[in-house]
Amino acid sequence: MNILGQTMQGPIKMSALKLSVIVIVYKMKRQAMNTLYSLSAEHQTNCSQEEYEVLIMENNSTDNLDPEAIASLNGNFRYFLRDENHPTPVYAINHGIEESQAKHLCLMIDGARMVTPGLISQTINMISALPSALVCAPGYHLGKQDQKFHLSSGYDEKTETQLLDELRWKENGYALFEASCFSGANSHGFFHPLMESNCMTCRKSSLVAAGGAHTGFQTPGGGSVNLDIYRNQALLPESQLVILAGEGSFHQFHGGVTTADAGDLEDVLASHREELKSIRGDYYSAALREPIIYGEIPRAAHAFLRESSIRATKRYSRFKSQKNAPWKDDPKPPTLLSELLKDYE
Repeated sequence: MNILGQTMQGPIKMSALKLSVIVIVYKMKRQAMNTLYSLSAEHQTNCSQEEYEVLIMENNSTDNLDPEAIASLNGNFRYFLRDENHPTPVYAINHGIEESQAKHLCLMIDGARMVTPGLISQTINMISALPSALVCAPGYHLGKQDQKFHLSSGYDEKTETQLLDELRWKENGYALFEASCFSGANSHGFFHPLMESNCMTCRKSSLVAAGGAHTGFQTPGGGSVNLDIYRNQALLPESQLVILAGEGSFHQFHGGVTTADAGDLEDVLASHREELKSIRGDYYSAALREPIIYGEIPRAAHAFLRESSIRATKRYSRFKSQKNAPWKDDPKPPTLLSELLKDYE
């Protein structure tokens, strides 16, 4: 691997630096620039630009970012253009981990995901209070349906550009909630542990101790590497899973490996499952950790709060009928009121 170019925006006050955000980019100039703007000091609120840095790790393609455009953004941005011969982002992820300077890392393995204005400040609040927390933003898809159905319904990049213009999202980043739907990664809402998060923060030391991104994930796009990192961090005994219910990571349309409207999607996902099994010895299962819900819920996200509550109620009712606990460390729920009252007799 060769580093073809680097762009840096001045010195960082290491005493103030609390968070390193690693954004992985490949062949998504329009989407990535939206993501980077959403991470800029101009867009993020209630924090100073000295508190966080953004590392852009881009694998060389025919649609690379413009270093001058990155340099024009407000904030501490560091851009690495990499000459990578493998179709997987795992080496770019590990390179970003090596280059990061803060004690906590926020991983955004898909650079096409815009974030809401309170994401950085809320994350810093939580890692300051709970240093071992795994802090995650729920995932959403722009548009009213999962993006793997977009092309067949006439939704494309031109449609999305027009949608973003109408939302005037740069003036109000929470407006993205008004034209989005839950992604498949958290289809049960945010009162459940997520299947994965494409905007997750953990301690750098715990990520390094786990080996970073496993280089066995060699399928295009990295296969299940993001799920693998998330689950490994969520299951650490000392980890607390924190979901920022009022913030979000919004996926833009770009024909990604698992979000494209492709006829062979099931075959692709099956190959990802088999690759994970060959590495970890079994298929993927979600981390059943009861999440801590943190943050303000903006008006635009109230519909998702309501839907999350409905879906959580259904889930807990199902577990009760099966006489199972919702979480592994909970006792089985009582089926009769008399059982529930025993502790108070």
